[in-house]
Amino acid sequence: MPRLSPKTYLLASVALVAIVPAMAHAQDAAATAQNAPASAPQASEIVVTSARQRAERLIDVPVAVTALNQQDIQRYNANSLSDIAQMAPQVRVAQQASGGGSSFVIRGIGSSTLDTGFDQSVAINVDGVQTGRGRSLQQSYFDVQQVEVLKGPQALFFGKNSPAGVISMRTADPTPELSGGITAGYEFRAREWTSSGYISAPITDTLGIRVAFQARTMRGWMETVPATGIPNHEPATGLDMLAADKWGPKQREIIGRVTLVYKPTPNLDFNFKFTTGVSKDNGEGTNGEIVYCGGGPVNGLVDPYEDCKKNRKVAGAIPPPQLLAGYIGGGDGTPYSNYKPILASLTANWKSDTIAVTSVTGYFRYKLGYLQNGFEKSSYAYNLGSQIEKYDSFSQEVRALTTFDGPLNAMVGAFYQDTSLDNGQTFRIAALPQDPATGYYSSISKTGTLDGKTYSAFGQLTYKILPELELAGGVRWTREEKQVAQRNIYVHPLLAGLFPLREFAGKFKGNNWSPEATLTWHPTNHTTLYAAYKTGYKSGGFGLPAILSTGTTNADFTFGPEKVKGGEVGFKGEFMGGALTFSSAVYLYDFKGLQVDIFDGTKVTYQVFNAGSARTKGAEFNLRYKATAALTFRAGLGYNKARYRNFLSACYAGQTIADGCNMQPDNTGVFTRQDLSGAPLVRAPDWSGNIGATYDAPVNDSFNVALSGDVNGTSKYFFSETEGPGTLQNGFFKIDAALRFYQPNGGWSVALIGKNLTDKYVIAGGSDRPGTGRGAGTASSTNADIIGYVERPREVMLQVGYKF
Repeated sequence: MPRLSPKTYLLASVALVAIVPAMAHAQDAAATAQNAPASAPQASEIVVTSARQRAERLIDVPVAVTALNQQDIQRYNANSLSDIAQMAPQVRVAQQASGGGSSFVIRGIGSSTLDTGFDQSVAINVDGVQTGRGRSLQQSYFDVQQVEVLKGPQALFFGKNSPAGVISMRTADPTPELSGGITAGYEFRAREWTSSGYISAPITDTLGIRVAFQARTMRGWMETVPATGIPNHEPATGLDMLAADKWGPKQREIIGRVTLVYKPTPNLDFNFKFTTGVSKDNGEGTNGEIVYCGGGPVNGLVDPYEDCKKNRKVAGAIPPPQLLAGYIGGGDGTPYSNYKPILASLTANWKSDTIAVTSVTGYFRYKLGYLQNGFEKSSYAYNLGSQIEKYDSFSQEVRALTTFDGPLNAMVGAFYQDTSLDNGQTFRIAALPQDPATGYYSSISKTGTLDGKTYSAFGQLTYKILPELELAGGVRWTREEKQVAQRNIYVHPLLAGLFPLREFAGKFKGNNWSPEATLTWHPTNHTTLYAAYKTGYKSGGFGLPAILSTGTTNADFTFGPEKVKGGEVGFKGEFMGGALTFSSAVYLYDFKGLQVDIFDGTKVTYQVFNAGSARTKGAEFNLRYKATAALTFRAGLGYNKARYRNFLSACYAGQTIADGCNMQPDNTGVFTRQDLSGAPLVRAPDWSGNIGATYDAPVNDSFNVALSGDVNGTSKYFFSETEGPGTLQNGFFKIDAALRFYQPNGGWSVALIGKNLTDKYVIAGGSDRPGTGRGAGTASSTNADIIGYVERPREVMLQVGYKF
C-alpha cells in the first residue's frame, strides 16, 4: 500500500472534515441556480440505513457505515461473509479449525478462534436478529437486499458483543407484483456448481410471500497428498492409514428461506422470515496447510510428504476406523463437517402520527458435527478430533420512537435473550495403545454446557438545538447471567494422572452501562458533520476449553467483560446534484480487559482471561461518483493503527529467552510469557482499501453490457495471536472483474465473473502446529511449524440467469 505516514494521513483527514462543509455551502448555493446534472441518481438510488434502528439516509446518519446494495453484492456473486468482508475496508474474516470456528475483525478488533465459549467482538445481525457465533461463517448468505458494516462500538442500538462493530444484513422482501428469477453458475478452478432462485408474489392485497433458495456443490481447491494408496502406518498400532480425499473443502450446501409480509392496516405490518438448510464438507479446517517449518519433527515423526511450501497442498490421510471407536460425533470414521442452521424472525411495526413501535422476535439455532483427521496436518493423521455442538438462542426486543414536531424526541426499548450451548468433544493427543476396558484409542472425551440470560434496557434523547443542529445522548443497561458445567467423561488409563474425571462448574453475573453522545450538524440538506463519544463491551463469562487437566481451576476458564470507550469525528455528504457521495471519519478508541485464550504448558490446559489493553486510532473515507449515466467510480481507504498498550501473551512454541520469552517464570524457572506491548493486534493491517468502476450501458434495444473492475488490498498483518516467526502475511492486492450482458427490465443475463485474478496467496488465520516446537522460555529451542488457513485462490465463474 502507499507509504504515507499516519500523521500525514490523519492531518489530511482532519483538514477534509474542516474544509468540506464550507465547500458544501458553496456547492449548495450554486445548485439552487442551476439544474442538477443528467447523471444525478434517482430517488430509488438513495441508500437508506438502519444504523440507529430507524430509516435514515446514509448521508444523514452520524455513524461510520459502509453500505452495500443488491447490485454491489451481486456484481461478484458475494454470497459469504468472507466475500462481503473484502468489499469493506478495515474488515477481515478468518476461518479456522475447531474452537469458535472463525473470527470477525473490524478496525483490528476481533475474538480468538480457539474457544467455543467465546463471543464475537463483531455482532452479526440478520433481519434484526443477532447470530454472532463464529460458526455463522459456514453458511451462505443469499437473496440479500442490503449489507451495512457499522464500524466502532454499537452498544446503544445493537447491544452487547459489538465493541468492534456490526455487520447487519437485510434479506429481500416480497414484491408487490409476481416476480421471480433463477441463476446458475460454474466456477472452473474449484469445480463449483451454484444455483439460486426466488419467486415472489402478493397472495392478497395485504399479504405477500417470497421463497428463495441457494444450492452449491464444490470439489475444492486445497490438494491433499498423497491422495492414493496407503502412505503410512499408524504410529502406535501399526494399522494401515487410508487415503484421504484429494481435494477440499468438498462442500455441499442447500439453504432456503420463506418470507411473509402482512399489512392489515396502513399503520400496522408484520414480517416473518424462516431460513434453514445444511452445509457439509469433508472435514474441519480443510483450508489449512503448513506455511512455515521450524526444523523439527512432528510428534517425533518425519513426514515424507510434507513439502512446507505455500502451494495449497497439504499432507493428509484418514485413520483406520478402529482408532475412532468412542468418538463423540465420530460417525463412520470418514472426516466430515455438518452445519445445520435455523433462523426465524418476526418483526411487527405499528406507527401513529407521533410514535412508532417495533417488536423483533428472533430464534437462532444450529447443530454442528465434525470429525477432523490429523489436525497436525500430516500423513500420519496423528492428532484426531471430533465434536458435536448445539446452540439455541431466543431473543425479544421492543422499542418505541417518537416523532414529535417539537425539538425533543426519544427512543426507548428493552431486550431479552436466552441462550444455550451444548458441546461434546473427543481428542487424540498422544499415540496410545488400545484401552483394554473400552477398546478406545482416544485420549480424552469431554462435554460442556453454557447457558445464559441477558436483560437489557436502552434509551436515547435527541434534541434539535437548531433545525440543522442535533444533540443525542443515550445509554444501554445490560445484565447477564451465565452458568457453565463441563467435565471429562472419558480419559485413557495412561493419562488418568493428567486429566481428572470430575465436573467443573461456575456461575457468572454482571452488569454494564454503555453510554454514548453525538452532536450532529447538517450544514446543508446534503451534508452531515458529527462528533460522537461511544462506549461498548463484550460480555464476560466462561470458556469451554478443549482440555481440562488436573491443574485446571475455575479461574482458568472464567473471564470478565472487555470494555471500550472513545470517539470519532466524521463528515459525509452528496455533491454535484447527488452524483458524488463522500464520507470520512477519524477515530480513537481504548480497549481494556482484552479477552485472550492461551495454552498453559505448565498446567496442560487452555486459559481464558482478561489481559492488558489496546488502542485503535485512524481515519477512513469512502466515495462513489456517478460520472455519467453509464460510468460509476467507487473507492475506500482506511488507516488503522491498532496496538497493544499492555499485553503479556503466551510465548510462541520454541520462543527463546533472547527472542523475548522472558516473563513470568514457572516453578521450574522456565519463562512462560512474552511482552507484546506496542505490537500490532492480530489481523490488523495498518492500511486497507479498494477502488473500482462499473460501465453499464445499452448495446441495443434489448440488452445492456456491464463491465466492472475492482482492486482491494491491505498492508502486512500478523495472522496468529502469538505473532511468532512465519505468522506475518505480507501486504497484497486482489483484482476482481466482471463482464455481464443482461436485459435491464427482466429477462436473460450472462456473466463472466473473476475474483482474485492474479491468484494472490493470502493467509487469514493460523496457529502453531501441534507436536512441534520445543524449549520455549529457555536458552535453546526449536520453533514450531505454522498452520495457515488460506483464503480461496483465483475464481472464474460463468453465470446464467433469468428474471421475470
